[in-house]
Amino acid sequence: MKSRLGSLKEIFTRIKTMTDQEKKLDIPYFCVIPYEVRADKSLPSECKIFFGELCVLAKKEGYCWATDQQLADMKEVSLSIIQKWLLALENKGHLCRITENKPTKVMNNKSSWKKKRKIYVGKVLRAKKKD
Repeated sequence: MKSRLGSLKEIFTRIKTMTDQEKKLDIPYFCVIPYEVRADKSLPSECKIFFGELCVLAKKEGYCWATDQQLADMKEVSLSIIQKWLLALENKGHLCRITENKPTKVMNNKSSWKKKRKIYVGKVLRAKKKD
């Protein structure tokens, strides 16, 4: 029983010491990796785990809105690794990235635009493809 209490204390300590960025991304504590991704032999194991985490991050809004840098910080890997994983998953049809330009401010009759990227995965992606 002591070991279980010890591990619970570690989890609660981890939650208390999470950075603002980690709280903002709602870091998943577990994820489900669909069979078609898990069985894809062309993807590295780390990429498959990353996909599962993207699915959890996308659950609330229907898509994942995190930037590549936020994902790299979350996974503690380089930006180029994240971009490589995203490209591999997209090329295999496991996810879809859509970038939109959104107006943010109008000052002195000039609009400011910001790119907003959405990553669709899993069932949401299949529904998006049907539309």
